[in-house]
Amino acid sequence: VGLAEDSPSLPLKALHPLLEDGTSGADAKIVDREKRVAFVGISNWALDPAKMNRGVMVTRGKPDEAELVLSARGICSIEKNDKYRDHLEKYFNLLAVSYLQICEKQQPKEFFGLRDFYSLIKMLYWMVKKTNQPLTMIQLEHAVRRNFGGLGDEIDAIGVFKRNIHIAVVNMDVDDPEIFAAMYPDCSALGLIKTSLATKETSWHGESRYLLFLTENYAALRILQQDLLFDTENPPFVLFGSSFPKDREYTQVCRNINQIKICMETGRNVILLNLENLYESLYDVLNQYYTLLPGKRYVDLGLQTHRIKCRVHDDFKLILIAEKDKVYEEFPTPLINRLEKHFVVTSTVLSDSQKQLLSQLETWAKQFACIRNFKVGDAFVGYQNDTPAAIVFQVTHLLKDSLSEMDTEHWKAKALELSKHLLLETASPDSLVRLTDLDNSQVKDDCKKIYFEKQHHESLGDLLQAKLLDSQSPREGFLLHVTSHSHLLSRADINILYHSLGLKSDQVICFLLQEFDTEMDFCNRIKPIFRRQSGKDCLLIIQCDAGHLNIDLIACARHRIIDERVS
Repeated sequence: VGLAEDSPSLPLKALHPLLEDGTSGADAKIVDREKRVAFVGISNWALDPAKMNRGVMVTRGKPDEAELVLSARGICSIEKNDKYRDHLEKYFNLLAVSYLQICEKQQPKEFFGLRDFYSLIKMLYWMVKKTNQPLTMIQLEHAVRRNFGGLGDEIDAIGVFKRNIHIAVVNMDVDDPEIFAAMYPDCSALGLIKTSLATKETSWHGESRYLLFLTENYAALRILQQDLLFDTENPPFVLFGSSFPKDREYTQVCRNINQIKICMETGRNVILLNLENLYESLYDVLNQYYTLLPGKRYVDLGLQTHRIKCRVHDDFKLILIAEKDKVYEEFPTPLINRLEKHFVVTSTVLSDSQKQLLSQLETWAKQFACIRNFKVGDAFVGYQNDTPAAIVFQVTHLLKDSLSEMDTEHWKAKALELSKHLLLETASPDSLVRLTDLDNSQVKDDCKKIYFEKQHHESLGDLLQAKLLDSQSPREGFLLHVTSHSHLLSRADINILYHSLGLKSDQVICFLLQEFDTEMDFCNRIKPIFRRQSGKDCLLIIQCDAGHLNIDLIACARHRIIDERVS
C-alpha cells in the first residue's frame, strides 16, 4: 500500500477498533478492560480526523534553535563533562541557525531534514574526538558537503555555514596519517565519496549512513564500478530493477529482498537502481536500526505485513543510484532524509586537463546547435548535461596509449577533434541544415564533411559495415545504440541487411524488446547467443518501439546485455 498515511486504499481504517476500545475488532466479544492494550500512534503526516478524534492528539512542530542545540549536546555525549563536546559547544548555536536557514531555502519540498543535521553533529564530534583538537574549517566543510550535498548548485549549503561560522585557519604538523586524514579531510567530490564508502574499521568518522547517488543517465554506476570500487576483493552486487511488465509483482520483490539479504550477511556492498517499489521494505535497514544479539547486528526486512530478521555484516554498505529528476520529483521525503546524498556525474571524475577539454567541447556544441533559438538538445539526439563529459571520458580511454602527452597541445587538439566526431554521430540531419545560418564557414564545411562523408547516417547496413571494418578488436565485437525515426526492421529488411554484411541468415538474430514479460525471459533468450561455441560471427539486433517512452526498459535491457556479454 506504500505509505499507509497517504495510501488511497485507506489501510489505517483497520486501526479504528484499537483506537476506540483497545481491541482488534475481529469479533463481537467484549474484552475486559484489564486485558486491553494501550495504543500509541506516531506519524510524521497529518492524519485524517477519523483517527485524531479517536484519541488524544499531541502535535510536535519543527524544532527551534534552542531545541536543536539541546539535541546536539545530547548527540555528542550524555556525560556532564566531555572535553570533546566542549570543543564544539561554541558552534552549536551557529550550526542550528545555519540548518534553519537551509530549511527556509528548500521550500516547498523538504530535501534536507533533521537526520542530516544530527548526522552532521555526529561527524563533527567524531572528528574532534579522533584528533583531540578544536574544530577546523576544513573539517566543517567536509562534514557539511557530505550531509548537505546532492542538490548541485540549487542551495549553497557550504556557503550558508561559512557565512555564519568563522574558524581561524591553523596549520599543524601531524605525523600520524590517520590523525592527518581526520584533521585535513579531502573535500573534493571524489574524496567525499571515497570517504563515505569506507567501512567503520577503516574510517575515522564512525559508521556512515547509507548512500544515495543522484546522477544522470546512470553515470554513477559506471563511476562506482570502474573508479571507486574496482580494487575491492569483494566487488559490489548490482541489482538493476526490471522494467519488464510482469517483474513489478510481489514475487519479484521477494526475490530482490532475498538477494539483498544474502549480501547483508556476507558483507558484500549492494548497488540498487530503478527499484522504487522495493525501498519501503528497507526503511529499517536505511535507519541502521540494529538489534544486537550475541555480538552480531540484526535488522528487520519488511515484506508487506511480514517481517524477517537478517544479520548485517560489519562491512555491508547499501548504495542507491537514481536519476536526479526522479529523486527531486518522486522520491518520498522520509527516504531522502535517511541517506547521505551525493550528486555524481561523469564530470565528477575528470581531471583538470579533461575539464579544460570539456569546456572547449561544450562551447563548440553551443556554437553548432544554438541557431535560430534552437538549443543544444534539439541538435543532438538523447543529449543530456552529462553527455559532453561522457564523451571526453570515452576519448581519454581511446587515447590511453598517449596519456603521457595529455598536457601537450598536439594531444589536446587531437582529443578535441575526436570528441567533436563522437558528438556529431548523435546529431540530427536537420541540425546540419540549420548550419547554413552559421557565420563561420570553416566550421560549417568541416561539420558537413564529417557528417556526410566520414560518418554513416544513411542506413543501418552502412553503419554496421563501417563498424566491422573500423573495430580494433573484431573478436570482442562491439555494442551500438542506434536511434532512428524510421520504422522498425521487417523480415525483408533483415534479409537485405545480412546479405549486405556478407552474413548467413542464421547469423542475424532480431527480436522486439516488448516481446518479453519478464527479465528472466529476456536473459534466457540472449544467454545462448553470447555462449555460442560455433565460432561464427553473430549479429544481435534488439528493437524497441517508442524509445522515448521506454527509457527505463532500454536501460534495464542494456544492463543485462552487458552483464551477459562480460560473463
